[in-house]
Order: sequence, then C-alpha cells, then structure tokens
Amino acid sequence: MKLHFGLMLVLGALFAAHQPVAAQILHGKPDFFDTVKIEAATLETQYKAGTLRAESGLLKYVQALTLLGRYDEAFQVQDTALQTQQLPRTAETVRLAADLLLFQNKNAAATPLLKEALALGDLDAQIRLAEIYVAESQNSDLKNCDFVAMEVTKAIEAGMDLGTGSMFMGFCYFEQAQQKMQPECRTKQRASAYSVMPDSARTDIRTSKAYFSDVPRKSAAADSAKHWLTLYRKGPVLRQFMCGEIEE
Repeated sequence: MKLHFGLMLVLGALFAAHQPVAAQILHGKPDFFDTVKIEAATLETQYKAGTLRAESGLLKYVQALTLLGRYDEAFQVQDTALQTQQLPRTAETVRLAADLLLFQNKNAAATPLLKEALALGDLDAQIRLAEIYVAESQNSDLKNCDFVAMEVTKAIEAGMDLGTGSMFMGFCYFEQAQQKMQPECRTKQRASAYSVMPDSARTDIRTSKAYFSDVPRKSAAADSAKHWLTLYRKGPVLRQFMCGEIEE
C-alpha cells in the first residue's frame, strides 16, 4: 500500500506522540498494516458500543482507518466527533476532516472546512484552498484568473513554493487569453497572434508572461517557465498554439 504525500503529512502530525508507530510507517514494516487492521477492528467494536469516547481513542481510530485507506469512514468518525463536541474544533481537527475529504477528491465539501481551519490559524489550509481554485479553473470554461491569482498569492505568503504558484497563475492567464482568442482563430490564419489578439487577451498574455518571469531560476519549474517565455516571443507559433493547430 502506498501512502499519498499529503496523507503522510497528516499522519506525521497525528502520530507525533507515537514515535514507534511512526517509525514503522517510515521503514515500511511488512506486518504493520496487519497490526493496524487488528487495532482498527478493536477500536471499531468500542466505537459502535459507544465506549470509545476519549479524544485520544477517537483520534487513534481515525488514524487506523486513514492508514487502511478507509477515508470516508475516517471522515464520518471525525465529523461526528466534531459535531457532537467529542473533539474540540481546533485548526488541527478541522483540517484533518478537510484532508479526509480531499483524499476522496471531494473538493467542494472540503472547501468550507479548509476556510474554517484557516480562520482558526492553519496557514496550510490556504495552500489547499488555492490548489482547489486552480483545479476548478483548469476544469472550467469560465476562467476567473484574478480571483485565482489573489488566492495563490495568499498561498505563497502562507508557504507555497513561489515557482509552483507563479506557474499556476501564469498558466491560468494563458488559458483565459486562449479562450478570448478563439473567435479570431477562424480568420487570418497566417497572422501573428499579437496582430489579431483582442485587447483583453493581450492583457492576459502580458500578465501571464509576468508571472512566468517571476519563477526563480533555481526553481524546479524554471525550465517550464523558460519554455513559455520563449513561446511568447514567437507570434505566429503562439497563434497556432492558442488556436489548437499545434501542440506545446
């Protein structure tokens, strides 16, 4: 069983007081998950009997379910404990509930919990929110890159990698410009992109270029940013790319 990187971060916090268990995770003990299954079964019996009420016991049960990939069950236990005040609504407990939803790709349901965790002081929640907004923008025909850029800028201030954030914003504005360019793609086939580009799309390209230029030279995204900046200097090729006539 492979563990998602984000999941490892969550479990690292949860197991802070259980170093031997954490060590087993990191060193991949072959019998570890068998042990977790047994523990989960024991805790499940106590939970269903209503005898698992202590905060530590509830968190151990959520830990075990999460390690076994039973994210929905883990969320239900965590959410019920929060709703019934068996667990306090802290930045950590609310963020855990949000992460359990994110592991299931339930971004919409996780968003209000991330906002709550952020309000409680969890800055990493801003990074998760920005990632959700970026994904929503990429999957939508209606771009709102000004909003995405605002949220990603907050995420960078909260600790998101500058190169990653700048690439997110640069690509969003490119896609927004590309949408605005489509009516022109059916005419003036040999023209430079800049000669036929609507003013609003031209502004988006300038903004996109500025964000790609912000990617640090030592960033893992530096080569990708350089590629985009080179593309922006080639008007006819840029038009073909924006119109879908050639691939990147």
